Amino acid sequence: MIKRYGFNHPMQTLGFFPNLNFTMIGKFFAFIIAFFGFIILIVMLVQIPIELIERRKVKEIIKNNYYKTIEGRIESFSPAYNRDQPNESFEISGVKFSYSEFDDIYGYSKTSIHGGIIDSTGQYLRISYYFMDGQNIICKIEGNKIH
Repeated sequence: MIKRYGFNHPMQTLGFFPNLNFTMIGKFFAFIIAFFGFIILIVMLVQIPIELIERRKVKEIIKNNYYKTIEGRIESFSPAYNRDQPNESFEISGVKFSYSEFDDIYGYSKTSIHGGIIDSTGQYLRISYYFMDGQNIICKIEGNKIH
């Protein structure tokens, strides 16, 4: 459109900046926007296979029973309070668990302030979990909210 019809900026018609080529400035900004859009597209296309590989790993762990199960009472429960303190953590028989609703994991991450199952110290649960990326990730919880 700019190439075909041209572009006269109102500042030029008033006599300000008569030597600036506003057509070239418009093309430059169009190029910048297209360039950043292309970069975002590439990042998204690279991220999709990473997500699929991660999901496939977790499905294989659960399908082949490569997870551990622990049963007992929750100890050292530390609830999530708000966005400033989003992590919730606890232990069962010395095994530590930590999660947040903002984590990008394939496992349990619902905190107690948003209706999660795990909500207090002393609660008796049976938890199936696997170890990935330096943390224990919960894949199954058996128990109830009544203690």
